[in-house]
Parts: sequence; C-alpha cells; structure tokens
Amino acid sequence: MSAHSITPEERRQFEERGYFVREGVLPREACEALNGRLSSRIREVAEDYRAGRRAEWDFWKLLLRSAHGLEAFFVPQPGTESQGPPRPPLALPSEEWERLCARVGHGLHRADEEFAAASHAPAIAEVLRALLPSPARIAQTAVVYKQPRSEAVQFGFHQDAWYITLEPETLALAFVALDDMDAENGALRVEPGSHRDGLYERLAVGANGWEPLQPPRRFVPREDVLLPLPRGSAAFVHGRCFHASGPNRSDRPRRSFILHAFGGDSRPRPGCWIGEPDGGFTAL
Repeated sequence: MSAHSITPEERRQFEERGYFVREGVLPREACEALNGRLSSRIREVAEDYRAGRRAEWDFWKLLLRSAHGLEAFFVPQPGTESQGPPRPPLALPSEEWERLCARVGHGLHRADEEFAAASHAPAIAEVLRALLPSPARIAQTAVVYKQPRSEAVQFGFHQDAWYITLEPETLALAFVALDDMDAENGALRVEPGSHRDGLYERLAVGANGWEPLQPPRRFVPREDVLLPLPRGSAAFVHGRCFHASGPNRSDRPRRSFILHAFGGDSRPRPGCWIGEPDGGFTAL
C-alpha cells in the first residue's frame, strides 16, 4: 500500500461528513516555490496587458477563456469603483499588479509546469484517485488569492458541483493551503454531512454572470465547522459538500491552490463552463 493512500478513517469521514483534512500534503518549501511561481506568472500577465498583448478585462469572458489556460483576475484599484467598468491598472508597474490579484486559473495544470507537478504530487493525486471512480481526471486548477486587509474575495456557502456540472456527478475538490489559514485570514468553513442532501442548484455562465439551470433550493447552515489549515495541508471536499470562506482581515496573504477532479464515465453537462479540451481531460 502506498504511503499516500487514504486511510479507512479518512474514507469514513469523506463518506459521512463530506470532507477530511490531511496535513503535509506539500512541503512548506514547495508552497513557497509555488507562491514565487505565482508571483512570476502574475507579473507576466501584467506585462502582457501593459504591452497590449492582452486586452480582455471582462470577468465572465476571461472565465470562459481561462478554462484550459492561464488568466489572472484582478480587482479594481481602490477608489475607482464608481468610475465605470473595471479597467486594467496600466499606470502601475507590472510588479505592483499582484496586490490587486484575486485569482489565477483555471488550467494551471495545463499551462504551467510547476503547478502541473503540484497537481500530480502523490499526496494529492493518489488521494483523489482513491476517492473517485476510475479513471480520475482533472477538471480545473487555480489559485484563489485573498489579499491582506481585503474584503474583495469571499464566498458564501455553496456546492462546487453548482458550477462544474457533470453527468453523472462525481466532483471532488483538493483545497491546498499555500499559506497558513485561520479565521482571521479567511479559512475554509464546511457544513458536515451536507453532501448527502443532494444538489441544490446548477449554473451556467451567461453574458452577465451565472444563470440557473434549475430552480434553486435554499440552504441554511446548521453547524458549520472552521478548518484552519497550516501551510501545505489540504482539505479534500465532496463536490456537494457546502463550504464557504470569509474575507482576509489579517496582514497576511491567503493563497489556496484548488484542484477539482472527477472520475468514471462523467462528462460536463450541456451549459457547463468547462468543456472537454482537445485531447481530453488530463488524467490524474
């Protein structure tokens, strides 16, 4: 048995609670290296915008374009929210764009060698392969970046299977902490057992954002649990398990590497924003 195989207790937690946490999935040094790589890629994107090699700034168009590549998503500069649609901060030097970055994705495993290697790290890939029907494949990879002292990036309770809609539904998430995470900087919160309640909603990307594909049900949290994670730890979360995270009210960055995978005969449903790429989805 591999050292990275899931234990009977982890399987029980995943089946009963919809998640489990494993420490030491990535060494802290590897997290530092990925954070450095992230900074380099954000700077490259900024340089492309400043040189005119990139022009698209609309979030929803970028989201679709990012499905199998690398795009960076930025929040408006402070004080400009009332000045019309968000615009690239072209007056800023490229190295200063990182403080405005909210997300980089959603095909990091396809567009970047270092994030591809992290996606296939045994302590991530073997766990997901054990949780999913064979063959397991990667749907998307990204980094969610919560800037220090920022309310810009936060998420209410949701199921990831709302957005990555599959038939049959086999989605699972590996949520890897690239920084130490706690209540102050927006650690993950989960609702134990909520994956057994079924899927509350299905969404597709329209011209102005998410559009429902079915009438939604209302979710009311009952006993949500905070998951503080040391750097390099991971939460493995069922695609139907409700989870959320608040803003970063600390002086520290809060970066998470997220990998969604699925297995078996599953395929994206019509309307899913992630379609199958040329050559098929990447195997885990």
